[in-house]
Amino acid sequence: NFTIRVFDFWGAGGINERPMILFQNGSCLKVLKKRADAQGYYQRKAKPSQKKYYPQWTGGRQAYWTVVGTNGGETEATICEDGMIQIYNRGPSLMPFIYLENKLLASPDFAITQSLKDGYLPMPRVQWENEELTFSQEIFAARKGGNSYACLRYTLKNKSNRELKGKLFFTIRPFQVNPPWQWAGGMAEIKSLNLRGLNNIISINGQDRIIALKTPDKFDTSVYIEGDIIDKIKTGEINSQELAEDVFGYASGALEYDFVLDEKGEDEYLFILSLSKNKAAIDDLLNTKSLLAKVFKKNKLYNNFAAMEKETTNYWQKKLNKVSIQIPDEKMLKTIRSSLAYVLINRDGPMLQAGSGAYEKSWIRDACVSSAALLRMGYKQEVREYVDWISNYVKANGKVPPIMIAENTPDPAWESVYEEYDSQGQYIFSVLQYYYFTKDKKWLRGKLPVVVRVLDCMEELRKKNLKDKYQTAGKKRFYGIFPLSVSHEGYFPPPGVHSYWDDFWGLRGWSDAQKIAEILGEDELAERAKKEIKSFRKCLHDSIKLVREADKINYIPGCAERGDFDAPSTAISVWPTGESKYLPQAPLFNTFGIFWGDQFLPTLKNNTNWSYSSYALRVSQVFVLFDQRDKAIRMLEQYLDLQRPRAWNQWAEGTLSDDRKPWFIGDLPHSWVASIYINSFRSLFVYEKDGCLILGHGIPEKWISEKAEVSIGEFPTYYGNISYSIKKKGENLQIKVSGSATPPKGFLFKLRLNLEGAYKITLNGNRYSGFLNEGISFDSLPAEIKIDIDR
Repeated sequence: NFTIRVFDFWGAGGINERPMILFQNGSCLKVLKKRADAQGYYQRKAKPSQKKYYPQWTGGRQAYWTVVGTNGGETEATICEDGMIQIYNRGPSLMPFIYLENKLLASPDFAITQSLKDGYLPMPRVQWENEELTFSQEIFAARKGGNSYACLRYTLKNKSNRELKGKLFFTIRPFQVNPPWQWAGGMAEIKSLNLRGLNNIISINGQDRIIALKTPDKFDTSVYIEGDIIDKIKTGEINSQELAEDVFGYASGALEYDFVLDEKGEDEYLFILSLSKNKAAIDDLLNTKSLLAKVFKKNKLYNNFAAMEKETTNYWQKKLNKVSIQIPDEKMLKTIRSSLAYVLINRDGPMLQAGSGAYEKSWIRDACVSSAALLRMGYKQEVREYVDWISNYVKANGKVPPIMIAENTPDPAWESVYEEYDSQGQYIFSVLQYYYFTKDKKWLRGKLPVVVRVLDCMEELRKKNLKDKYQTAGKKRFYGIFPLSVSHEGYFPPPGVHSYWDDFWGLRGWSDAQKIAEILGEDELAERAKKEIKSFRKCLHDSIKLVREADKINYIPGCAERGDFDAPSTAISVWPTGESKYLPQAPLFNTFGIFWGDQFLPTLKNNTNWSYSSYALRVSQVFVLFDQRDKAIRMLEQYLDLQRPRAWNQWAEGTLSDDRKPWFIGDLPHSWVASIYINSFRSLFVYEKDGCLILGHGIPEKWISEKAEVSIGEFPTYYGNISYSIKKKGENLQIKVSGSATPPKGFLFKLRLNLEGAYKITLNGNRYSGFLNEGISFDSLPAEIKIDIDR
């Protein structure tokens, strides 16, 4: 029991500036902390006249962000489109403010722009600009000695023709960039905040987190019951208090830098943030125990900051350009490069993850598609690390965990409450994909015992629905397919439905297992897989037929219970599972025709309200494979307009026409969406089909007319690397194909051109008798194709 001596009233007359005041017994604070609505307090503080001093989410406005980290690093920083920087995952943020001419300026007082270095490197920049000042905020991540660090450069420039004198404040406050309508977003804990002496090291919650490479003029702190540090900054004056300990966990603080900028002058402010769970990461960076030596080392870091930035720039330029691509759509090309970076940054060690915030977990559903994208763009090591890692967590009965939270930690909800049955097929798919791009037979054989356990699991799953009760009229549609599940998390609540998504992946798993057995000479296993595929496929297709007839639908349904329309889900029957060639073709094609007319085209119209799931992007690759290139290109182009913010080349899980309305957007950047885009983009240039390499099938004709050369270089395929160029010379085309690829059924260059009049094709100097749109086939490399057009 305790007694409250004084408490706040909130009413029509306004609010008290302090959230809580004086309790008789200090031990009561631990109890009250759970009841203190800090988030609500700050949302009330951020009333219309004050909202510019607080995160946009306090005013119920959706903002967008991106992550900054290293390849496979365990922690990332987050930068908001307005320049607010979340120091580490679910941690507090740095928010800058400029005090000039007795006014405190914040991001809304400026025009704000975003960019990436070179237009695609994961080194974001936010710039504020008004008539007198530009204030740029640049951030990149570097790895040193096993730890990762975020490096910040702030540059304040005087645009005017007069001297400007003021103060720059960098506040550390208990807010995440991640808003409260995201998982675990909103407030961040700051129990203690401390500036340590000559080193300018700022400790948060007992861990050294920030090095200020330029000594501040002042550093002040405030605890929650005293009010936020912003209340002092508004006056242009802060005190000097280097330590705050706050039992509520909402302390705040600020560094003050006084500036005098001559006409056209500028100042630079550099910081390094620890992105490591290692509490000694800052000391490791300073690399010495001597206090004076640390000061010297800090000063040396200041001088070496540009070198660290160059090293990071060089790393990403090399890492993101494993393949060469020339196309006229620079935005699309830069998006591909950035997307690869985001997939790598969102990794935690070997764990391929959909994001670094709300989705900081490893879904195999996401990871198998990301693995496919990485392999197709030249990244083998990261995929091997993932498959080796997830193989360790396949259960003795062959069940593959759909979600891993961390090392040794499957998601408990998917262990005991929810069921998804796609993960088994996705695991086997990933194993074979890695083999296709490496031909590492020894590695593949090492995975065979795990693959066999996974097959046992899938066989047991089907047995549940092979019982006599499923032969009755009411349940026959469920006979021989996988049991109830929430599937791709689209069929809540549990126990879910009989989702064809799971069955498509199951059949892909068995088909790939058959190929693995054939590669390794395991004849008995190959025969077992062949029999299971035949039985499974018949049951699946009988189910689809029954549902279509009963519900009188002219498309492929998403599940057996509902006959529901879900083209983005059905898209996986085309790629990656390849099951669509066995489905009835008319309703299959109609599925994507309905999607195009009823779901996609309305999003292109102005002044309409719409919400759009990013996963619908799967259909773009369907259109390439269905010989509907122009629709595929239109989708890929439209998705560039769905990026938020556009300059950062990234997607959330969904987009609203009102993109400032608060709603759950999954994660930014979202690796699964990025991977879907990469896979679809790659299929424009090359894809594998029944032992043949199909080339150029999705390249739009406008690219060829807009650019002197359209080309790809060193694209990995199942059969080796492929390179080719398409050059326009007058009205004629010259195509040169080279590389190490040796597909068993040769090559088919299937370029779609709307040619009027006669044309002549020569292949390696010989007249080719076929038609261009049917494809030009050849068996070996190099090859040279000439298309002479008779106008």
